[in-house]
Amino acid sequence: MGIDDGGQFYEKEKRKNDAKRRQLRLLAAFALGWLLFSVMFFLSTVGDFTPRVPTPTWTPPAQLVTALNAPADAPFEAGSLSAWGDGVGQAQWNGETLRWRALRRMTDGEWLTVSGGSARLEALLAHAVLSPDGQWLLMITQRDGLYQTQLMRTDGKLSHVQPNAPFGALSPDGRQAVIGQASGAITYYALDSSALVSAQLPPRSPDLRLLALGSSGLVALDGGAAVRYQRLLNPTTASAPLIGQAPTYAAVLLSTGEAAVLSADAVTIYDFQGGYRRYELERPALARSDALVVSADGQQLAVLHADGLTLIRLSSGRPLLPDVNQPALGFWPMEAPQAAVFSPNPDELLISSGGGLRVVDAGQVVRTLAEDWPAAPVESIGR
Repeated sequence: MGIDDGGQFYEKEKRKNDAKRRQLRLLAAFALGWLLFSVMFFLSTVGDFTPRVPTPTWTPPAQLVTALNAPADAPFEAGSLSAWGDGVGQAQWNGETLRWRALRRMTDGEWLTVSGGSARLEALLAHAVLSPDGQWLLMITQRDGLYQTQLMRTDGKLSHVQPNAPFGALSPDGRQAVIGQASGAITYYALDSSALVSAQLPPRSPDLRLLALGSSGLVALDGGAAVRYQRLLNPTTASAPLIGQAPTYAAVLLSTGEAAVLSADAVTIYDFQGGYRRYELERPALARSDALVVSADGQQLAVLHADGLTLIRLSSGRPLLPDVNQPALGFWPMEAPQAAVFSPNPDELLISSGGGLRVVDAGQVVRTLAEDWPAAPVESIGR
């Protein structure tokens, strides 16, 4: 009896312990499941608490140029000219279509087209310039309010795109370039046939508005000042506060180290030592960064207007007027000049407009150059 009662007691204790162990196992399994659920829920929702960086409206492609030698039959409404030595570079564009040609002045005074090409771009062209030797293009495009600048060899085999960069310029000899970003950062490029060598120029300014390269350095319009850079690989700077409240459109660096700055109603020349002189304009200048050009000898400036030009002879300190004593901008009535540049002869101007490329000497149109736009023998390039 006693043995039976003891056996039943042990059996009851065993069943009770087994029940407790099952409960503990269930509690452990439930706790583990809850832990796994909590971890998975945290991982699935942690992104909701991570700051998100908004994506830009437009991510630029590796190349802004999608094809070289693309059909170029658009009615070209904008253009630019550059000159150095006996060479002139001409570019024209409309929308995403661009064409260019390089010309050379011969010993007999005639002009010969020596190379050219065309391209289709990813976005609308805001500005383009060809180096006078026909080897380099600088192109500024815009889409959705964002500007990109591309430096490219005209055969497409060397190229660099700078995003968020609305400012750019080539030097007169086509061997240097600068690109300015909206942040105010300025990058200097030495152009070699096989490489692009770059360096950052100080300082960075959010007020950067314009860049212009000359044979002796760089001038930048920075807020209310003109800033001159010399020796660009190891630059020194000097600044001059701009006179007056009118918006500034263009600037050029003179061989004397002075800067000529164009506003709507005047050209002001700053010597960066506190002095300046001013030439009033009788009609508003074009609001463009290339509306002011300088002759190779640095003695004459040309200002573009909607219907002609003003010439300023710096040595005499007054605008150059025609023999009939009419305002200088009226003695070449012309249809919407696109661009102008002085040829190697400082008294000779090349002026492009809807009527073609004209050569003007001593105030008279002496010839209109043939519309010869050859296509360079290069292959198309992709993005």
